[in-house]
Amino acid sequence: MNKNISQKISEPNIMVGAIADLLLTDQESDDFERKYLEKKELDYSIMSLQYIDKYLEKVKSNKKTISNDQYSKIILRCGAYTGEAIRKNSQKDFSWITFDEAIKNSVTVKDLGKSLLTNYILQDKKTSIMIFPMAKVEKYLTNGKEDSVYFYAQQITK
Repeated sequence: MNKNISQKISEPNIMVGAIADLLLTDQESDDFERKYLEKKELDYSIMSLQYIDKYLEKVKSNKKTISNDQYSKIILRCGAYTGEAIRKNSQKDFSWITFDEAIKNSVTVKDLGKSLLTNYILQDKKTSIMIFPMAKVEKYLTNGKEDSVYFYAQQITK
């Protein structure tokens, strides 16, 4: 594989991996995150997504007290963590791609528009199937437990 192509593929993987790691390592995380997120339970296993679900439930029930910036940070970090858990535990060959890369092969993605929910997308290199972990986190925050990220990851990694 040519170095430029390889670099383009690995950059989003590195970037999103670093965002996910912030969920575990950010020493300056806000009080809400420190109070409700059980960081010691986060090990990138599919089972650890149950703790993300519990955290998202707390976020959902406290939406009115959370700033827009904080809400976006929660979606980004929890979505990145969810995606990384899927990537690390799936037999599929998932890789993060950017919105700009995704729209080259998908009109559907282009129609969604670029946003926090579509900026990074997981794509199976073999089948080109795309999944949207950040959007799944936002769906949980809108709909509740019926949009569990734990259940979502279980289904994808089967």
